[in-house]
Amino acid sequence: MSLKGYDYKKDVRFDGNVVLPYPKRRAERILVVADKSLETKAKELNLEYKPFEELEGKNKEKQTLKKKLALKYHSFISSPNFNSAFEVKIFNRKRKAVYVIRNPNDLQNFYNEVVKMVKFKLRKTNDLSFTVGYCEMSEEEIYSNLSTGLNFLSTLLKKGYKSLGGVVLKSCQGKPIRIY
Repeated sequence: MSLKGYDYKKDVRFDGNVVLPYPKRRAERILVVADKSLETKAKELNLEYKPFEELEGKNKEKQTLKKKLALKYHSFISSPNFNSAFEVKIFNRKRKAVYVIRNPNDLQNFYNEVVKMVKFKLRKTNDLSFTVGYCEMSEEEIYSNLSTGLNFLSTLLKKGYKSLGGVVLKSCQGKPIRIY
């Protein structure tokens, strides 16, 4: 999507998450960066996790481990003290979303939400993109994911739909389809 009439130097940058009605990927790779309480919950639910202690630190080995994890996974779930023990810059550069869980007892529901969640963040360019679905989904499911995402984006933009320059739907190897 391209934005028109939006100057990222003057205008307020937005950052928001929306939960889509259907999963955006067939197999979403999510890592739980866990403290002790979150680690036990992740073990019970058979979710992939890494303890804080393995990732904490700024030496070269830990930095390369963090970069490899940022490439391997689509998104991350962490507890609120994640930012103090970890550098989020690595994940922001790779455009990977880090979601903070408030209630560790509700990990399964939060995990299911993250599978369907999309993040909108205005960066230094006037284009945005988000994952709508995969090729095996029906047209109705893709349409409902797309309309939910665009409706949420219009609430973030200063002029609503008037700030959208164009919307193009792309698939892996197919031709791009201009929608708006």
